[in-house]
Amino acid sequence: MMISQNERGATVKVCRAIAAVLLAGTMVVGTASSGSARTIPITIAPLTAGPGTAVHIETTHCRQDAEATIAGKTVTLYYDSGTTSGTFTVPERVESGTYTVTIKCGDNSGTANLVITGGNGSPAGDGSSLATTATDPKLLGVGAATAAAGAIGVFLMLLRRKRESREH
Repeated sequence: MMISQNERGATVKVCRAIAAVLLAGTMVVGTASSGSARTIPITIAPLTAGPGTAVHIETTHCRQDAEATIAGKTVTLYYDSGTTSGTFTVPERVESGTYTVTIKCGDNSGTANLVITGGNGSPAGDGSSLATTATDPKLLGVGAATAAAGAIGVFLMLLRRKRESREH
C-alpha cells in the first residue's frame, strides 16, 4: 500500500502547522519575558531554623538592593558583586510553621519557604503552611501548546511509519 499524493500533502500541511505553532510559542515567550515581571530564583539557608537562628537570603538575579519579607517583617538586601543578599534572625517569640520568604526586586519577585521549628510565642506573621508559587499564565499556555504540538508530531510520525511498514 502506497501513500497517496494527497496523504503526503496533508502530512506536510500538518507538519507546517506544528512548526508555525512552535514558532509562535517561541515569539510569545520572548515577548512575555521582555518588559514584564519575572519570577526570580532565591536561596535561603538554612531551610529549617529555630528562634535566634540567622537565615541567609540571596539571589543572583537582582542587580540592585532589594527587600525581603518574612512573616510580616521586612529585611533589606544589599547588592554587591553580582549577588543581592541579607540576613534575617528568627525572633525568639515566633510560632512554629512554614513561612513564605518573598524578595521584591523592582517589578520582579521570588519566593521560597522557611520552616520554623521550636517556636514558643505568638505568630510573627500569617504562618501560612502552603507554598506560594508565582506562575506566568502566558508561559503555561505556550508550554501546553508546545506539548500538544509535540504529541501531534509524534502521532503523525508513528502513523507514517505504520503505513510505510505495510508497503514493504
